Amino acid sequence: MTSYNLYLNELVFKSRRYIIEMLNDRGCDTKSLENYTQDEMILLLDKHQQGKYEDAATLSPLDIKVKSKNEDAPGTTIIKYKLDEKIKKDVITKLVTSIFDEHSLNKDTDCVIIMNINRVIQRPGAKDDSVVGLVNALYLKGMFVQIYGLENFMFNISKHVFVPKHTLLSPKEVNELKDRLNIELKHLPRIKREDPMAKYIGLRPGQVVSINALSATVGCMPYYRQCE
Repeated sequence: MTSYNLYLNELVFKSRRYIIEMLNDRGCDTKSLENYTQDEMILLLDKHQQGKYEDAATLSPLDIKVKSKNEDAPGTTIIKYKLDEKIKKDVITKLVTSIFDEHSLNKDTDCVIIMNINRVIQRPGAKDDSVVGLVNALYLKGMFVQIYGLENFMFNISKHVFVPKHTLLSPKEVNELKDRLNIELKHLPRIKREDPMAKYIGLRPGQVVSINALSATVGCMPYYRQCE
């Protein structure tokens, strides 16, 4: 086995833990994904590669499809392992379109996550970012898509000591917030969906997030942002 294959095997196994944690934080049912050993994950990867699933909408044993546990916020998340080192716009567009069609995904509630190998860094507000441009183009076609690399999941960014807790507000909570503060959503500051924590919780344009910031004077103080 080559050193590259060993590295890929290690990436797939190590990243799985934090991918599951992210899905859990989004309210997905991940019970069936837990407790895989490293040897079992390597076997799933072998089946994925041998079956040539990477360019197909059909899900491999390695791919993930989970549903939300929250009946008030239904939704399906599909993680497709497209283990390339580069992001090819036309290939990803074709793959995502076929996944949405084959699995009858809802553009308002469902999400497709494409998993490459190398770490993906999206710069919020950057006009020349090719990944941001691709994600935005797919969103305009009615497909909510996120692109990650396995290397993005070597740790859980939400557990970093300097990262405040981000919580997606339900429509009911948003209405309560508007009444309590006597504001319209247009008055709220914005957060880009490319923001690392906005991306982590799957924040969509128009949704509102509560951020618990720590202050030396008042302790824990929530503030709110609307995604754009």
